[in-house]
Amino acid sequence: MQAIDEIQSALKPLSKVQNKNVREGFTSATSIIENSDVESIRRLVETVLAPYLADGEKISSTLSKGEIFDGGKAYFEILSGQIIEYYHYPSTTSLFIRIYKISSGEKDWIAIYLDENKNTPWWEKEFPK
Repeated sequence: MQAIDEIQSALKPLSKVQNKNVREGFTSATSIIENSDVESIRRLVETVLAPYLADGEKISSTLSKGEIFDGGKAYFEILSGQIIEYYHYPSTTSLFIRIYKISSGEKDWIAIYLDENKNTPWWEKEFPK
């Protein structure tokens, strides 16, 4: 599964900032986008995930508001957002996608955070029935 790279590629033309870090089966990526909205970015991400849906599970949640704290101090307000979890069964990969509309009080932007675990132990053994 290479959805994280495909999502980053789809977001690249819109992104002011992008980064990606990889370590031992884990990938984290970020895109910062100005002048967009959560719904437009959610639709773009869902389009990229669509070919994978037949081989996995998707869980999607909508956020109404929140806060970002760093070092015990409130830094930003989350105005809205979407969280998508995707589990790709053939590759036993989990992908967590967070799309936030963030405000500093002076300006707003969209932040997309992606975390992929290619070594998830989720399927090590079946749950009891």
